[in-house]
Parts: sequence; C-alpha cells; structure tokens
Amino acid sequence: MSHDKRNFSRVATRLKGRLRTLSGSDVKPLFGDQVDLGSGLDADALRKSNLQEPVVEFLLHLNRKLDLVVSLLSQEQLDADFPVPAEITEISGAGLCFNTGSELGVGDVVEVVVVLSRFPLRMAGAIGKVVRREGPAGHPGYALDFTHIRDNDLEHIVQFVFQEQRAQIREHKWT
Repeated sequence: MSHDKRNFSRVATRLKGRLRTLSGSDVKPLFGDQVDLGSGLDADALRKSNLQEPVVEFLLHLNRKLDLVVSLLSQEQLDADFPVPAEITEISGAGLCFNTGSELGVGDVVEVVVVLSRFPLRMAGAIGKVVRREGPAGHPGYALDFTHIRDNDLEHIVQFVFQEQRAQIREHKWT
C-alpha cells in the first residue's frame, strides 16, 4: 500500500525500533498482525458486571501482569527476528527518520517495527525504502519512506502522531 506523504502530519520523537534488511520490496513482512494488548479489560464494564470490587481489582491487576509478561516475551522474539536496533527520531504515516549503528544504503529495502508504547505494548510494522542518509558515518541517520504498511499499523502510527501533537500543543499552551 502506498501513501502520499502530504496526507500525513509528522512529529519528532524518541522511540525504539528494530529492523531487518530485505532482498527486495516484494518480500512478505515478517511482522504480522499482533494482538492489540491496549484493548485489555475495561474497568468500567467489569464494575458494571455485578462482580464484587475485590474480584474486579484482582482481575485488573492480573491483566496488567499478563500484559507485562506478553510484552517481555514479544521483545525477545522481536530482537531475534529484527536484529538491527534503531532509534526513531521522526514519524508519520508516510515514513520515518531513524538513527542506527548499522550501515544502510540509499535504496535499501528494510522492514521496521516501531515500539509506540511499551505498556500496554503497542507496535507498528512496515516495509520501506531508505531515501536519504544523514549524519556522521559512526552513527548515521536515515529517512525511510513506507512502501507497504497494513491499515492497522498505519492507524496506530497516525493515532500516536495525533496524541503527540496534542501533548505538544498543551505543553506550549502552558509555557
């Protein structure tokens, strides 16, 4: 799926990500649809379900612990599948900028997974092409345009950008 860059806002950020280089843009993504851990248990719905409050609190506490365990297990698998760490410095629905210790070339195709939130775990994955190199040789930065992104992953990124922009507006309002 290709998206026009002008349709998306971008935001500066500091997110962790992982990537792997691909032999071409026709390679099937390794990062698949993930269970959305952000939906979890709805505390209000639980409280309205005629359960006693201690049971509701126990279930909510257990849910938080399970989210943490799944998050840790997912991180181990992510590190194995996507061996190259990256720090995302800017993100939009059209692409991202990132720093990494690995050398990449303009035109290289990579699959990237961005950790948008650690708790609850929320990640987004995409395949993209390196379109620009920036920064020094020891710790280069790159710009990546998405060439394939699932609708669900795109939605997670767009929501993240929107939330960050709202937070920045609130911050500027009070300074």
